[in-house]
Amino acid sequence: MKNTLRQVTTVLALLSVGAASAWSEVRTPRPGEYGFLTYPIKYHEKHVEKTDGCGCWDWEFVASGMGYYRSGDRAYKCGRCTEEWTTLLFGRGNASFALRNIFYGSALEAIDVGNNPFINFATLSPRFEYRESGAMVTAQLGSFFKMCDKDYRLGLRARLPFRDIEVSDTCAASDLVGETLKDVWQVRQETEDFSGNNVTNTVYAGRLDFLTSLNGVAIPPQEIVNYRNTAMANHVTMSNYSVDNGPSYVVNLISRTDGSMPSGATPVWGAVTSTTDLSGDGSGLANNDRARFNYATDYQPLGANMANQGKLFVVPTLDANGDILPANNTIRSEIELAIQNLDDSVSDFLAEQGLCFCNGRSKGLSDLDLEFYLGRNWGCDDRAWTDLMFAVRFPTAKALCKDDSGCNCTCGINNDSCKRLLKQPLGNNKHYEVRLGLAAGYDIRDWVKFMLDANYSWVLRHKENMAAPFKGATVKNIGPCVAANKSWGYFVGDAKLSFFASDCCWFDVGYQLYHKRCDCIKLCVAQATEFIDRGLKDLDASVARRYTDRTAHKGSLAFNSRCGACDLTLGWSHTFAGKNISRDTDWYLQASVTF
Repeated sequence: MKNTLRQVTTVLALLSVGAASAWSEVRTPRPGEYGFLTYPIKYHEKHVEKTDGCGCWDWEFVASGMGYYRSGDRAYKCGRCTEEWTTLLFGRGNASFALRNIFYGSALEAIDVGNNPFINFATLSPRFEYRESGAMVTAQLGSFFKMCDKDYRLGLRARLPFRDIEVSDTCAASDLVGETLKDVWQVRQETEDFSGNNVTNTVYAGRLDFLTSLNGVAIPPQEIVNYRNTAMANHVTMSNYSVDNGPSYVVNLISRTDGSMPSGATPVWGAVTSTTDLSGDGSGLANNDRARFNYATDYQPLGANMANQGKLFVVPTLDANGDILPANNTIRSEIELAIQNLDDSVSDFLAEQGLCFCNGRSKGLSDLDLEFYLGRNWGCDDRAWTDLMFAVRFPTAKALCKDDSGCNCTCGINNDSCKRLLKQPLGNNKHYEVRLGLAAGYDIRDWVKFMLDANYSWVLRHKENMAAPFKGATVKNIGPCVAANKSWGYFVGDAKLSFFASDCCWFDVGYQLYHKRCDCIKLCVAQATEFIDRGLKDLDASVARRYTDRTAHKGSLAFNSRCGACDLTLGWSHTFAGKNISRDTDWYLQASVTF
């Protein structure tokens, strides 16, 4: 059976285009990506220079280069409340989940998991952070001219970033395996004093969610645990033994509120049966409390509650002489026989599918941004100005799912970057983008100036591959590949106050509002086959759209210096609040020369 499942899942992985990366734009705009990095004091200087001009065009060329570094260690859930950064990728609070959550209905039957029950209960806890460094080159060709005795300007800006992006476990805090066999099943010897005699028994402790997911190796397979065995008068059974009736009761359950194995000397595993009855859903026990199944209670709610199962360990009971009840030997033998054919952990399943939590590294040119602007000065003394901007972003960056020859990931079938769950795109992943913007400023005093700009972007529809969002799944962006048409829109607004010590030295204090609408996703197919072939299952685009609306509030501080035709800017910005957004911190340095 183990070999059969490997063959089936390998074929599925090869037939799919690739398990698409966990990608929806989770980042805020980089410094200088939109609008003005600092107040354009040359707008007023050009007015002075050309007050006596008429009908002349004064051309200038500005070349600038910026280097920056960005880090994102956490994500804002809402307001100032934070959670793990990886939550942005997988849509799961604090980014801890079992692989069953990627399947249809967020559940698997015991018969489905075959030789890897860890899929059903092992908790993965990816703990990754975002790092990006890079450079952005900007070239601007513009002209100042007069019309009707008013100063106007028009021109073209071209921006081309180079980005080096890495999503990595910088603090080695991730658990990408979850529970292994030793965490959910152990056998040991215990010696206890019964009426002055030391009695030694071989006892076991098995976590209930593991045993529930475990199939016997008999043909056809039989469930180890049945919460309502209709063939045995609706008793709770283990290996076809009734375990919910007396007088001795075959097994008990020990509560572990953190789900960990009771590995110390206390509580003992083998003991005379408890007289405390377990509730129908398995709740209500304190840590290390002992309880028993009771035939009068319906335990089907517990059978459907993997979370509560994960806090209960099945242990054997002893008779009045301290000897283990014989049925426990049969139960233990069947469990151990089944374990012989199991995979070691959930990582075996990930490897079979070619899924990889390797560091998400992307490096190369980003998308080319071309921005046209037209502006003029206002007022009797031209102290105010406005610019109207129209921009097109061309998808010059490499697509996310192209083969990445630089990938040193070895845990998949191949090095297709689509199977790297952490990889982030260098640009818009082959989407064109159209943008409209308006900027305005006012020269309040010689020493203080104010500027606002607002931009709205439409990222146009494009067909791309994404992980199949199965209906009812509670984790997204992990799954077989399906095609979908995707688009989104977002707003960026900036406000800056600039304080001038002189015309050659000033600093800026700024605020930025970023808001991204939910992704618009239209799936090209209505059904798909899961990694475990249970037939075609319905897809639901709302699973992929979940938590893709994002808001960020960002503060910034920058120092500027001018020497002749050269300008230098050193700045810092930080996202201090938001919703479903990375907590980014940026440092940047820009130098520009005007010709």
